[in-house]
Amino acid sequence: MILPILKEMRQKCHALNSTTENHVPSSIHIADFLKSLRLARAWMGKLAGIVGKENPYKKDGTRHSKEDIEPIADVSATYLNITNLNQVERVDWLRQELNSLLKTFNTLAEGESASALDATTCLISIYQHLGEARFHLGFELGRIRDEK
Repeated sequence: MILPILKEMRQKCHALNSTTENHVPSSIHIADFLKSLRLARAWMGKLAGIVGKENPYKKDGTRHSKEDIEPIADVSATYLNITNLNQVERVDWLRQELNSLLKTFNTLAEGESASALDATTCLISIYQHLGEARFHLGFELGRIRDEK
């Protein structure tokens, strides 16, 4: 049950990322938003692996050239058209879309007691930062792969 939900969430993050890159003027805050969105999507992929999804990046540790870098997994074919919105409306719309993702995430976490979640926060944060450092290197591989 969790794998289809994670895939849908990852695809929605991909669609939001693409829409933002194409239709929202860049700023430091938009760059930070995109970074956080990509990291959330990467952590969803990590969770999918933990619950049984096979890793789509089979060449970890054996890459030697651009050709060895796998394409992005769980991409979205959906294109979100927000060209009719102004900048404020676009940012507000993105915030509402994130609320939707957060609600979906909360349904996945149901059944865990608040104290159990609180007790693991420090350990999760340490693990998160180490994992994010690795994700950034994966993003760099993607940049290299897509470089003309």
